[in-house]
Amino acid sequence: MLPDVALADEECWRLESTPVVTAEYGTVTIPAGGTLTAFVGVYATPNARTDDGCFPTGDRRFESPYTVHPDGTVDGSGTTADWGFTLSVERIGGR
Repeated sequence: MLPDVALADEECWRLESTPVVTAEYGTVTIPAGGTLTAFVGVYATPNARTDDGCFPTGDRRFESPYTVHPDGTVDGSGTTADWGFTLSVERIGGR
């Protein structure tokens, strides 16, 4: 169930109702160097809360380091890399 939203201005929207959280969960495998384009409903994030409750359009970058340990060891000999993705929040349709 999608919540109702209202445009605060041309570049920002806010929720007018509470989103419904479901038990659905899924994963998608993206090959190295690959991309994925999908519609995602983003309704709340602690970093986006502002005084007026507005969620601005634009790109948000999320990154996290990870380490792969050979043979299941955790002695610091693993290979470390960064994983991340960019979420583009865009205005769609008449909303």
